Amino acid sequence: NLSGRLAVRHNEMDGWWKNTITGSEGRDDDIWYGRGSLRWLASDTLQINAKYEKGEFDRRSRPTYVYQSDFTGQMNSFGTVPFPIVGDRDKGAGEVDGNSYTETEVFAVTVDWDLDFATLTSISAYSSYDADGEPGNTDMNAVAALSRAKFEEYEQYSQEIRLVSPGGETIDWIAGAYYQQSELDISTQVAALDFALSGPIS
Repeated sequence: NLSGRLAVRHNEMDGWWKNTITGSEGRDDDIWYGRGSLRWLASDTLQINAKYEKGEFDRRSRPTYVYQSDFTGQMNSFGTVPFPIVGDRDKGAGEVDGNSYTETEVFAVTVDWDLDFATLTSISAYSSYDADGEPGNTDMNAVAALSRAKFEEYEQYSQEIRLVSPGGETIDWIAGAYYQQSELDISTQVAALDFALSGPIS
């Protein structure tokens, strides 16, 4: 009395946009996602379901657009143009490409046990993700005035216990408890910080 199911999804895209500064084309996506599940009918009164999911999201050369700026085409004090005139909606200018990679995991086990007086349900779950972002075009221009990367790590554990009466009686009741613990770590790395490159302040 054991059954299972497996599903896999893959999505890949080659971008239409070109960064005139680095020469890269994007946005390029390479996404994988899979889910496997098992169901075990251990007896007439006991059923166990388990599920595992994993995803990988790789995105590169994210588009950078500047639709309007008071300094478009002007040089800064160092002789470079922070906001060059591109004149093409399928092109843009950024000093970096802005790549990111995210990995996710989910695992859950559900147990249903029919007792004489109630149904006992237990749900145990774990989920996590890791997100790494390379230095991105934070200031939305073509010079390294402000560029930073962001990294995240997240984990969550949860446990639910539930006891439910059969129903249809004079008094129906539900009793249970839920516990959850999560942790999120975030760090930011500044790769460039020179606002003088952005152009004149006024």
